Amino acid sequence: MNDTIETLRDFTRSWARLSGLFVRHPYGAGLGLAEARLLYDIGHPDAGQPPPSAAELARMLAMDTGQVSRLLRGLEQRGLVERGPAAGRRTPLRVTAGGQAALAALEAASRQGAAALLAGLPPAAQEDLAAALGRARALLAPDPAATVLRPPRAGEYGWIIGRHGALYGREQGWDALAFEAHVAQILADFGAAPDQRRQALWIAALGGAPAGSVAVVDAGGGTARLRLLILDPVARGRGLGRALLAEAMGFARAQGYARMTLSTYASLLAARRLYAAEGFGLSQSTPVRHWGQALVAEDWDRAL
Repeated sequence: MNDTIETLRDFTRSWARLSGLFVRHPYGAGLGLAEARLLYDIGHPDAGQPPPSAAELARMLAMDTGQVSRLLRGLEQRGLVERGPAAGRRTPLRVTAGGQAALAALEAASRQGAAALLAGLPPAAQEDLAAALGRARALLAPDPAATVLRPPRAGEYGWIIGRHGALYGREQGWDALAFEAHVAQILADFGAAPDQRRQALWIAALGGAPAGSVAVVDAGGGTARLRLLILDPVARGRGLGRALLAEAMGFARAQGYARMTLSTYASLLAARRLYAAEGFGLSQSTPVRHWGQALVAEDWDRAL
C-alpha cells in the first residue's frame, strides 16, 4: 500500500512538471488552470444534459463553492461566461461568443501540448501509453458506460496470459508461471484451429483497456467449450462476467452447438456461482494436483 501511494505521488509530481501545471497560464489565453477547467466544463456539458449551474460545477470538480463563485465572477467580468435564465432555483451558465473563442484557443493549446509530449514516442509506445492511461482511469474513476465487449487487438493475447498468471498467483496461490504457460498453450491452440468460424474470443474493455476475456472453442460432437473466462478486479461487480458468458453462449447457439461444457476448480467459488446461475450443472469432479496446489477439478455443462 505505501509503495503504491508513493508511486502515485511521484507520478502526479512528474505529470505536473511535464504538463506545465506550474506555469501561471498553462494554456495561454490569460487563464489559470482552474479557470480553464471551469470554462471547459461549462462549454462541454455531458451529452443530453443542460449547461451546469455554479453548484453543479462545484460538485463535479470537488471544489469549494466559494472558490467556484469567485472564479466565475472573473470569467463573467471578462465576458467569457454569462448566466442563463433561471429555471426554478437553478441558474445555468453558458459560454459567450468571446468565451467560445477563448475555449477554442485553450483546446488548441492543450492538444498542441499533448502532441509535444507524444512526439518522442513511436506509435507502439503511444498505444501502450493510451492503454495504460485507460486502465488507470478505469481503476480510479470507473465508468460503467465505457464498458464494451469486442474482439482482441494486437498484444491482448499477452494481456490474457499475464492477467491469468498474476491474478491466480495472487488470489489462489497458484504457480503463476506454470499457469501462464498453460494459458499460452490454450491461445496457441486457438490460433491454430482449422475452422476459425466455429470459435471466438472476446475482450471486455473498460475505458478502452482490457479488463476481462472469454473464449468459445469447438470441443467436438456438437459441443462448445468455454475457455479463458477472467475478470480483472476492477471489472468485478458490474455484471461483466454474466455479459461475457451470455455473449459466448449466444455465439455457440448461433453456430449450431447443442451443448456447452467448461472446466473449473471447486475453489473458484465466484465462477461456480456464475455457472450455476446460468444453468450449468456439475458433471464430474476429480481431485488433482495442478499449479502447485491440491485442487478439485470440475467439469460443468448445459444444453444450449
